[in-house]
Amino acid sequence: MADDFVYISNREGYYIPHDAFRALNTQGVVYLGIDNNVAEILIDSKNPLFRPRDTTAAAFSFWNIIAWGFLLMCVYFSFTEAWYYFLIGLGVFSVFHKANKKGNASNYVDNGVYDRAFYDNVMAIDGWLYKVKRPALAQITQLYKGPR
Repeated sequence: MADDFVYISNREGYYIPHDAFRALNTQGVVYLGIDNNVAEILIDSKNPLFRPRDTTAAAFSFWNIIAWGFLLMCVYFSFTEAWYYFLIGLGVFSVFHKANKKGNASNYVDNGVYDRAFYDNVMAIDGWLYKVKRPALAQITQLYKGPR
């Protein structure tokens, strides 16, 4: 089999408690994930329940400022120096922004693995994705699919 994993989510009705997730994760059966766009929405929300307890929000904001600043600088140079600076700025901005979103999602996953309250808060809004080994899917479905 090329892909021995199946992807499931809270939105599909899977609710794995944090302790059970940690045990399954230690066994290498279940891995945690979050959509990049969901992580970006959560980091932009002012709700403290969705703010990780580390410097994730500060890092995300810092790199967003750097990316936007570079784009604005290139727009300025496209008017004062050469028109193609805008294209360079747009390309670099796109790379920075995608990398920042991916890094932000990765930081959210790390926080979810180790912080029970944070994990539960994101699960309450159906935010988690799970990567499950195919042979364990039937057991996971039987135990953890359904109402909370």
